[in-house]
Amino acid sequence: MSQLFTILLFASCGYACIAGGKDGRWISLFIIAAALLSIPASYLEQSWAHTQLPVLGVDLLLLGALVAVSLRSRYFWPLWMTGFHLGSIATHLATIAAPVQLKPMLYFAMQSFWSLPMLLVMVAGIMFDRRAARMPSRHASGGGAREFGRSALPGRDGLARPDDETRVQP
Repeated sequence: MSQLFTILLFASCGYACIAGGKDGRWISLFIIAAALLSIPASYLEQSWAHTQLPVLGVDLLLLGALVAVSLRSRYFWPLWMTGFHLGSIATHLATIAAPVQLKPMLYFAMQSFWSLPMLLVMVAGIMFDRRAARMPSRHASGGGAREFGRSALPGRDGLARPDDETRVQP
């Protein structure tokens, strides 16, 4: 791992553990575990000139964990992280679908690039959610966070119910 990535990894995961609640702690654990598992996995295949199947395996495990957290989370930043991680998976799958001879450094760069936006989205999403939670409510249900990605409508899923104040009284 490069020094810049290592610093960004531990700084963003540390922030997520402190300020990101349960979602932040779980995702930090998964990301750090995947980063650490990727090191020995990359040595199982000697060259980045072809598909790194062990690294793909680690990335698929991380994808499963991110999807699981995203489906249970009330925030959108885990879903954005999952989407960025799909870019990394797509890079691996592209080398399987079209096995052209890539320069090893190009494949490594394309595969590892997506981890940087993932970490930045995690930090930004947590910051926006914390700021939105401090905003005064604009709706009776307490939803002052509409502009930051969470719904201001009643109900956990953001859908208005017939018995909510949106119902027209005769």
